[in-house]
Amino acid sequence: MNTEEFLELMANSQLGKQEAASLLGVSRGTINNWENGEKIPSTKTEFIRRNLSKDPRILKLFLSKSDGLSTDLVMDFVLRNFDVFLENQDFRDKVYAQAYSLASEIIEQKLKENQ
Repeated sequence: MNTEEFLELMANSQLGKQEAASLLGVSRGTINNWENGEKIPSTKTEFIRRNLSKDPRILKLFLSKSDGLSTDLVMDFVLRNFDVFLENQDFRDKVYAQAYSLASEIIEQKLKENQ
């Protein structure tokens, strides 16, 4: 990932440096360094692309829940903001795939119980 791509992702994410640092698990200084041309470790590039390319509304909502990310908190967050998530095609595809898989497992289990 080059500096220009990182700067574009930062601009599109609409996050401040501290917010981006929190999301990516680095310091604000690291964000500054990357914006000023310091090489971004190749081990971080996919993680950065995946996280900074999300819908800015989702990022802001997610970052507003900084009091710990328990499973219950994440599920509550997703359920309360499901309409925003559903606007994302990738999220919809994953939800449908998981729902299909879960339904298949339940049907298979019921069939075994009835044999």
